[in-house]
Amino acid sequence: MKRVALIGLMLVGCAPSAPDAPPPPPRRVAPPQVVMPPVIPPPPGDESAEVQPMTPCRIAAAAGLIGKPLTPAVQAEAQAKVGARSVRVIGPDHNAITMDYRPDRLNIELDPSRKILRLRCG
Repeated sequence: MKRVALIGLMLVGCAPSAPDAPPPPPRRVAPPQVVMPPVIPPPPGDESAEVQPMTPCRIAAAAGLIGKPLTPAVQAEAQAKVGARSVRVIGPDHNAITMDYRPDRLNIELDPSRKILRLRCG
């Protein structure tokens, strides 16, 4: 008899508390946020420089470098033509690279003989 009473009390504890209670309000999903590109500040002490937003690189400007061997001079030329703030060199033996997208970065992909295979932004 004690077992039946104990089981009954346990079942009462599992019952829903208020069947007449209204359901909770639906969760609001925040609208997507527009992310503006960061602003490149002028160098310290340069009051005349205009603040420019970061612009994506111009990959077509360096298309003529595809097939050339990568040297420090060629890398600097590609970076200048594209207008990239940074360069990442990806060799054929680089199995893992980060997947972060940076519109101001030039990726230079090389073939096994260290010739430029592909140029891309990101």
